[in-house]
Amino acid sequence: KVGEILNVAWSRYQFLKQQETNERAATEPRKVSILVMGGSVTMGVQCLNNPVMQSSRFARRNCAWPTRLSILFESMFPGLIRVDQITLGGTNTESAKTIWDYALFPSDMPHPDIVIHAYSTNDMHVLSERKAMEMGVTLEDMILKVNQDFVRTILKPPSNCKDRPPPLLLYYDDYIGNEQKEIVKTHSFGKAAQILANYYGFGLISYADAVRELIYGDTEEDWFSPNSWPERQVHPGMGMHISSMWFVAYNLLNTATAYCGSSEKLLRKNEDGIPPLRNNNKKLKGEPKPVPVALPPELNNKTNLDDISSQWQEHARSKNIFNLSECPPTGHLLSRCLFSWIGGMERSFEQPKHLEKRMKPVRVSNDGWTASADNNKLGYEATKNGATFEIKLPVLEETLEIQTLNFMVMTSYGEKWKDSKIAVDVYIDRAGTRNETVAKTMDILGYHDRNTSETYNYKLDLEGDTALPKDILRMKITLVGGSTFKIMGMAICDH
Repeated sequence: KVGEILNVAWSRYQFLKQQETNERAATEPRKVSILVMGGSVTMGVQCLNNPVMQSSRFARRNCAWPTRLSILFESMFPGLIRVDQITLGGTNTESAKTIWDYALFPSDMPHPDIVIHAYSTNDMHVLSERKAMEMGVTLEDMILKVNQDFVRTILKPPSNCKDRPPPLLLYYDDYIGNEQKEIVKTHSFGKAAQILANYYGFGLISYADAVRELIYGDTEEDWFSPNSWPERQVHPGMGMHISSMWFVAYNLLNTATAYCGSSEKLLRKNEDGIPPLRNNNKKLKGEPKPVPVALPPELNNKTNLDDISSQWQEHARSKNIFNLSECPPTGHLLSRCLFSWIGGMERSFEQPKHLEKRMKPVRVSNDGWTASADNNKLGYEATKNGATFEIKLPVLEETLEIQTLNFMVMTSYGEKWKDSKIAVDVYIDRAGTRNETVAKTMDILGYHDRNTSETYNYKLDLEGDTALPKDILRMKITLVGGSTFKIMGMAICDH
């Protein structure tokens, strides 16, 4: 994969050099595309805190390390690399899986060559620890499971033209603690990520390991750790973001130079195994078979040495290798959804007017729901008891069948959110005939007894009531408990 990315960069570089000499190229090669996905830390919350001055001219995302990385690469390699960021407070790896699986990205964003996962802090949130205790597993086991689901989703080989080649995956661990005070517990994400990185073969960069000695030596410092340490605060200041820019840049460049510095013989090795022996005429016993062209078996407590080879090889044999070259050329991720939005995930979609504009064409009735962005969290909010709205979605695309309705929901606490609950009712009109029978229904809670606000994901599967081309899907959402509720995102999709 590294070689493929370097080839993209080289083609782009040659094109730019031709432009300097007024030579005309047949087509303009694309840039190398890097996508950073993360929560509020990666988004730049509290980045304005720095030892140089008390105020900052930077907004959150402009201060955060992904933006700094983009600026650095543009200064080093003008016109070669673009860095996009999908960052949103309150989201974690579960949210990232939904975003990737349904391609919930801006329409102008290309398919990334490199994806950097930066959700370690939110995955280590105290709510995750409590959830693990309720499930009867360790925090590390739960983190491993959630992240393995994400890794397998992002690295799975393409199976149709809506899929794209798996990107180069890198994990960035920025969690240094104080959701948990016990040192051993603070390593839960790092240990789970290391196991997965070794097993699936992706990269792992640890900011936490790089600065841990400095922080443990003086927990009062705030250049690299959250400024309220050791009180509960998970958002470091500007020093972390400047450092992270250099850490990520160094590791990416080191990967490229290590690849280019490899011997010519290694560069010519078989794609699916070790280089051929010099004397091909002589067969040696015990030679390993080619690595199966499929993801390895799922890693859990039952995965063992007795049958991992047979399982992996059988899985590879059962999967048909899909040839993406037979698909229409596109550099973008094709949509898997009929209708979707996530509040605040991109700079062009972070104000109430943006959400109202998205909802207006599909909303057929509304009594008591409005777009709001209190505490910088954009969503669709119920403002009175019994608030209800309905949307109508014709399935016009011939290749799209609607199977699931996905919701990102704020779950909060206090008197305002007490007993908050909505009912989601789905209707399918077929052959132009309006159907008043509910196809599927689901209740979703918007409150909990924990003193924090978090975003959770819910999925309603239509099962045998799939909405087919030329059908009309109608969805009615009603506040049936409490006085408010807030939907942070929704996606009506094909699987």
